[in-house]
Parts: sequence; C-alpha cells; structure tokens
Amino acid sequence: MPIFAVDSISPAFQHAKEQLFHPFRLGQWTRLALVGLFAGELSLGGGCNLNVPSTATPRHHDFLALPNLSPTVLIPLVIVAIIAIPVLWLLFLYLNSRLRFVLFDTIIAKNCSVRQMWGARGRPGLQYFVWQIVLSLAALAGIAVIVGIPAGIALVLGWFAEPREHLAALILAGVLVFFVFFA
Repeated sequence: MPIFAVDSISPAFQHAKEQLFHPFRLGQWTRLALVGLFAGELSLGGGCNLNVPSTATPRHHDFLALPNLSPTVLIPLVIVAIIAIPVLWLLFLYLNSRLRFVLFDTIIAKNCSVRQMWGARGRPGLQYFVWQIVLSLAALAGIAVIVGIPAGIALVLGWFAEPREHLAALILAGVLVFFVFFA
C-alpha cells in the first residue's frame, strides 16, 4: 500500500501540539526559540510590508561619506572589523552547525534539552561545520572567478578607463556575467 506525503500532515500537527502545548512550558518555548534562531530556522519570509507614512523631511546623505575621522582612529577600527567579522562568522556558523542537530533531536524527543543534546551530536555537528566552511569558500571562489575574470578582462581592455565608449560591451558583458552567475 503506497504512503503519500499528504498523510504525514495530520501526525505532524499532532506532534507539534504535543510538544508545544501539552503541557505548556515557557522554558521549552524559550529554548526552542533560541535553538531555532541559531540553527537558522526562523524566517520572516512571509513578506509583511508595512508602509508607515513619515512626516519627517527626507535628508540626503552621501552613503559612502565617512565622518571626519583621523587615521589614528580609523585604522584600528578597520583592523578590528577585519578580524571580528570572520571570527563572528565562524562562531555563528559553528553554533548553527551544532544547534541544527539539537533541533532535530528536540523534534524527535519532544523535549528541548540543549545541554544533553549538544553533547550527543558533537561529531556530526563538527563535520557539518567543516562542510559549511568548505562550501562557503568554494562558493566565494566560484563567485570570484565568475565575476573576477570578466572584470579583469574589461580592465585590461581599458573598458573601465573610458566606460562611455564601451557602454554596449559593458552592458552585454554584465548581462552575460549575470546569467552565468545564476546558472
């Protein structure tokens, strides 16, 4: 007898009701929210667009204009940003990798025990962490090749020195890079 995907909807709703409401536990909800947040499972992808009218007059700012900072202040800030951004990225990627397995175990066990489940899935979480790093670096390298090679060719040909003279070629190259990038 074939099993259909639609047949799993009712048991899934029953499972969610049992985990979240029978009995209602605020601690369970809080742990699930944090685990879901760091596992990357929370999304606002529904598209709620609130257009709130503003009475303030619009101000035009130059987006790239830096405040009048001296190099003695700006250089350490840039160095801190260059160090902090990759460190924070690795930290959140590690949390994401480990807590993804905590979330899986929580759904199966109907109870969110972060400390116990964190220790139970250390090796798969670490393997997933390494996989995400390798995949991210490969994607970054691919983007650098797909965008960098045409940009380098355009630079060597002098298209950026006089862009108005090469507007058609720049537009066609941009369209080609766009479609290759998304392919």
